[in-house]
Amino acid sequence: MRRVQLRIKLEITGEEFPIEREVREGDPISPKLFSAVIEMIFRRLSWERFELNLNGENLSHLRVADDLVLFSEYPRALEKMLQQLSDESANAGLSMNEKMTKIMSNSQL
Repeated sequence: MRRVQLRIKLEITGEEFPIEREVREGDPISPKLFSAVIEMIFRRLSWERFELNLNGENLSHLRVADDLVLFSEYPRALEKMLQQLSDESANAGLSMNEKMTKIMSNSQL
């Protein structure tokens, strides 16, 4: 397990301190931390060119709890989105569960 250092920023940034215990599934703070990390990951992704226009709104994905749905008109674009998401997730220490990953299409491409 790699050592993690943390800083808290309120009015000023505090000193670094080590994290002594990892967060496990079922910990009360786990969903909040997961949501914060997913938000950070998605802010690093540039998917504007992949977005679908639905009734004047641009949409590339939906997030509900720990479920993600990605949208794209083109299979190649979806592949790029999945790879970028996988890469950014790995950088944050997360990985996708391939057994739980599904791909659906209504395209004839």
